[in-house]
Amino acid sequence: MASNSLPRILYVQTIEILRTLEKHDMTAVPLVNGKGELTGTFSQSDLKGVSTLMLVDLFLEAMTFLEDEEARGAGRPLSVKPDARFGEIMLPLAYSGAHRIWIIDEENKVIGVASMTGVIKEVMKATVS
Repeated sequence: MASNSLPRILYVQTIEILRTLEKHDMTAVPLVNGKGELTGTFSQSDLKGVSTLMLVDLFLEAMTFLEDEEARGAGRPLSVKPDARFGEIMLPLAYSGAHRIWIIDEENKVIGVASMTGVIKEVMKATVS
């Protein structure tokens, strides 16, 4: 689970999100509204199928890009509260096929993330020790 230092993306062009992903060596960022509330997810996998003819779309606002491309991140993002139990994190991930679930506070603001990769690493550490 990552800390509150996650970049939060608000109404920016898709190309700026790609720069953020590269700069922070991340695979996804939360999309937030003007109040800082979680509204979506943009991940590297949302770029699947983008051809050179569609590169101009990278200058669209991120949510518009996701909606136009019918990408997975345009849907309702998965989220849990900080006190979620292991099963409350794993079940939505397993059934949705998502790779991450955002951890949000009482105001729906992102305070962390639990990724499938991170969960698997922690389980492996616990079983190997």
